[in-house]
Amino acid sequence: ISLKGFSSGDYLGGSWGDNYDDAVFAEIADENEWTKYKDMLRPTYESVFYSLNNTPQNPARNDHIKIKLVKSGISGGESIIPYYWQRDWKWKGKVNELDEKIYYIYQMKDVSFTWQDLPETFSMKDWYARINSEYAKKANKVYTEFDGESLQRLSDFIESERSKLYDGTTEEKTAFIVHTLTDNASYTLMPGAAPSNEDLAEYFLFENHLGYCEHYATAATLMYRAMGVPARYVSGYKAQPEKFEPQNDGTYKAVLTDRDAHSWTEILLPDYGWVPVEMTPATDGRIYATYPGFSLMDLNLKLLDHNWSAVKTAPNNENIQYSEGGGNEDQDEAEETTANDNNMPIYIVPLVLLILLMLFIAAKEIYIATATSKRLYAMLIKLINKRRGLDLHGDEYDIAATAATLTSCPIEALKAFSQTALSETFGGQTPKKANREYVKIYKMARKKVKKHRATNNTMKY
Repeated sequence: ISLKGFSSGDYLGGSWGDNYDDAVFAEIADENEWTKYKDMLRPTYESVFYSLNNTPQNPARNDHIKIKLVKSGISGGESIIPYYWQRDWKWKGKVNELDEKIYYIYQMKDVSFTWQDLPETFSMKDWYARINSEYAKKANKVYTEFDGESLQRLSDFIESERSKLYDGTTEEKTAFIVHTLTDNASYTLMPGAAPSNEDLAEYFLFENHLGYCEHYATAATLMYRAMGVPARYVSGYKAQPEKFEPQNDGTYKAVLTDRDAHSWTEILLPDYGWVPVEMTPATDGRIYATYPGFSLMDLNLKLLDHNWSAVKTAPNNENIQYSEGGGNEDQDEAEETTANDNNMPIYIVPLVLLILLMLFIAAKEIYIATATSKRLYAMLIKLINKRRGLDLHGDEYDIAATAATLTSCPIEALKAFSQTALSETFGGQTPKKANREYVKIYKMARKKVKKHRATNNTMKY
């Protein structure tokens, strides 16, 4: 079950802003003289697809599911909602102020209807169709906005690939995005930060080729928009089937934490509204980008039809594009300077090297002291992996206990460190400078791991 917390509007400077729906529905109310229904339009639209799927007149109607969301420790009044929902009408008060909310929902696999199948005897059909039509007209404009000037490389790439699209359908564009992400990126929780002068999505696709759900969802959303498909970036939570445990009363319960936080893309479909599209690779390396009306078989057929990749076959560094000539002006100039300075006194070179080494050590210590918790935690996991020959990702269930064993750092401090870092990575928290305790943990681990490596270079866990 996908639980949506944040959905985007603008993309600016590598980050997403809030969506435009409040303004969109306000315009719809004004233009159609529906001002007395203004406060009803958005919740009506958001639940209309549940209502249409649930109506007895729908020949493909399936049973819905009742879920209760209990908020515990969610900061900032964050509202989490499912897809294809209708709220329990016993609610009282504002949505964001409720600690418990009951929804009736349909899972994506059970959503099946078309407007044409609904008989004229369904009294709400015309009203729902009118709201859907008015919203689609606005959304198709605002959620396809794409700044090709600030995203020049991505814009040029899309234009150069358009000739490979045969029918121009949303399904074909989805397959193209799956192929592009498969061919140009690899999943990791430690991709490193994009340089300050680089856009997050372009750096991910064209230079670094490494990222996690945030990178995949951002790039996919922008590619959809560049090709004219209304799309939004979403962050929230994924409740996987294995998370649900049976209860004594016959219900099932899942406890979601920041480890279940996730980002994905959603696109607007005429018959289904906003639907989630998973663009992050699964553990087998494949991207399962399906939605109502577009099954895994449909995706595979589209990929085969174009001879597009479904699984990465080449090492990531084979995708790196080098500049023509195999070098750059700065490198050529450095080589020329070295060649022309043969008369330099012999002691100057080691002295310069010593000064550079001291500056490097000082800069590194400053970098550690000013790093965010997210970045410092990634450095810690990378350090452990490098020294111990492991392949930890940093989000393992027992990561704190494992790190404590390998570094001799206090396990409770490591739990707090990992929780803060994962919240900044997946939980929507703004990355902040790591506190002194986390810096102390990193330095302690660095000292311990180096000492162990020096005494027993072959020991691995």
